[in-house]
Amino acid sequence: MRMAPTLAHRSFGFVVLVAIAAGCGGTQSVPWEAPFSGRRSYNVTAELVSNPSATTTTTTFSRFTMVFDADRQIAIVGANRSSATTHLQRTSDGAFRFVDRVSVQLAAASSIVSIGCPEPSVTYDEFVFTIDAAGGLTGRARSDNGQGTVTGIPDTTGPILGQYQEGDDDPFVSFRIISTEPLPAPPVFRSDSGEVLELIPSPQDPFLEFVKPPIMLPYGQRYDVDGIADFAGNPATVEGALGYYTGTPPPLVAADGFESLADTLQHGAVVLSNAGEPIISGARSVLVWPITGTPANFSLQLALRLAIAPGDTVLRFSYRTVSRTPNDGYYAAQYMIGSVGGTIVTATLPDGATETPATVSGVALMLGPTMEAKIDLPKDAAGEILFARENLGAGHCLVNQPPGPAGIIIDDLRTE
Repeated sequence: MRMAPTLAHRSFGFVVLVAIAAGCGGTQSVPWEAPFSGRRSYNVTAELVSNPSATTTTTTFSRFTMVFDADRQIAIVGANRSSATTHLQRTSDGAFRFVDRVSVQLAAASSIVSIGCPEPSVTYDEFVFTIDAAGGLTGRARSDNGQGTVTGIPDTTGPILGQYQEGDDDPFVSFRIISTEPLPAPPVFRSDSGEVLELIPSPQDPFLEFVKPPIMLPYGQRYDVDGIADFAGNPATVEGALGYYTGTPPPLVAADGFESLADTLQHGAVVLSNAGEPIISGARSVLVWPITGTPANFSLQLALRLAIAPGDTVLRFSYRTVSRTPNDGYYAAQYMIGSVGGTIVTATLPDGATETPATVSGVALMLGPTMEAKIDLPKDAAGEILFARENLGAGHCLVNQPPGPAGIIIDDLRTE
């Protein structure tokens, strides 16, 4: 079974990122001399006052974890789902300063698992500190929120981990693990059967955010993770659930235009087989209903397995766009194809103008013209593929969610 590359491969990219950061630091103002070797972590608080000479001021408290890497001469800063890496310089008075501008998010307004929406942040133009013999940290900072003092103590609190995923019970699903402070290595998931799933550091936040590799997981597997700790060795705690179940296998269909397909499907799709229903060809077609009201984000709407022959390179099918109101189709629907352990191909389809009336189970619908779809198979597809349709949704940041995507009628599903 093909799974993700080994942790050694994944970790290589994680380490290289830090190494590159260390190699671009610029000229030291004085020779580098740190109070210790290796890495140490600190819980840091910056008390920033706007317009300190004015009568009316605003005080902002910026709290974050800082990993001081004495050997690489860098600092890794992280808080509230965002991280940054900066080079360090030693100043003429023996202190240390951030060479690069660093942005740190303020306290999150929502749970860690509700990620993706903008949060207020502080951008430091100056950050200078010393570390005393007892391990305490003091200094000064200047930012877009004001200027003030910096204090820090050794990090004795573990990170909090949250998981955000796009959909449920789906071997295609994309999910991320988010930490409240920097982690030294990506989390590793293990399934009930012993399969290893090694997460990949996100390019945006490589020390705080880790994503599932873009591969299709096996069916019926539960993935769990444990043993995560921060740079100081403090064990992590979990907010909400941390793990994933890939669900039961969907139906295996023959390339006969759904003529032998059972009447019951997963995820709410239905088989059209009654007289007067808008069947594309033969005696049966599959209908994915248009979503009305506010759609669930990343909801799976259809999943079917299909055997493929050696040499097959494309998936083809006939389809008609289905709507209930003129607003259907605000969001796109995404189609996904993959084999277990292999890469995933995603595609969207053009919608046809819905002008033909029809009725299914007493529901009035409008149909588009019959169109043909062609989607390339993954290069590593073998044996059978999973074909699925997913509602992409609008994300978590919109207050007023528009209507969901148009539906679709599918027929003549086959590979060539």
